[in-house]
This record gives sequence, C-alpha cells and structure tokens, in this order.
Amino acid sequence: MRPIGANDEYPPTVLTGNPGGFSIDVNLEDGSKIEFRVSTDTIVAGAAGFVYTRWTGVLNATTDCGEVLVGGQALFEAFKLAA
Repeated sequence: MRPIGANDEYPPTVLTGNPGGFSIDVNLEDGSKIEFRVSTDTIVAGAAGFVYTRWTGVLNATTDCGEVLVGGQALFEAFKLAA
C-alpha cells in the first residue's frame, strides 16, 4: 500500500500531511495483478497532522488487462509511525 496524490511521501512521517488516496497492488498466483485505488474523501477520526487518521472514500479496482472489478464506498485508516 502506498499513498498517492497530495502528500504521497512513503513511508509517511508525523510531519507528512494526509494523502490524496492510496494505491494497493496485489499480485495473484496466476501472474495477473489487481490494482486497487482508494480516495480519501472524508476524515471521520483524527485530522491533518495526527499520527492516526480514519477516512471514508471510494474504492475502485481493475485487473492488469483493464477490467473493472469493484467500485464502491470504503472505510479505512492509517498510522504514521516514523518521526
């Protein structure tokens, strides 16, 4: 999982702002890949500058051949553990 968009520094530090979203790439046993992208639309716990944030957003997934698999709401959280 990697931050994308604004504040895409990896690994994030306590000084890094909240990212614009996240990218999650999953390699499957058959050699194919699924790419998940999630937006950080609404903060529901924590805030910019906190070491913990929980968001709601939109999750989309595509295969490596471009087929859309998923689209919908997401609830997720992240911690910033590095100084």
